[in-house]
Amino acid sequence: MTNRAFRMYSFAYLASGFNIIGSSFFTALNNGFVSALISFLRTFLFQIVAIFILPVFLGIGGIWLSAFAAEILSLSVTIWCVLACRKKYGYL
Repeated sequence: MTNRAFRMYSFAYLASGFNIIGSSFFTALNNGFVSALISFLRTFLFQIVAIFILPVFLGIGGIWLSAFAAEILSLSVTIWCVLACRKKYGYL
């Protein structure tokens, strides 16, 4: 069970790096609201929602995949924030 759980949970690391960099990026731009929004969504809101929803459909594996689902959801928010703020800060 542990090997299976590690394999499922490890996918969360693929997206978490981009979310951490995105949050740090907005911190460096002195936009604390967007940085805090990304951090709050990835570590709290999306994680809790995924923990309650995924096990209903996927069983015990849903708990382990909830971290990956939360990271993917927050990655979409991070990408949206980067694209929405590009004109304000003059990048991309």
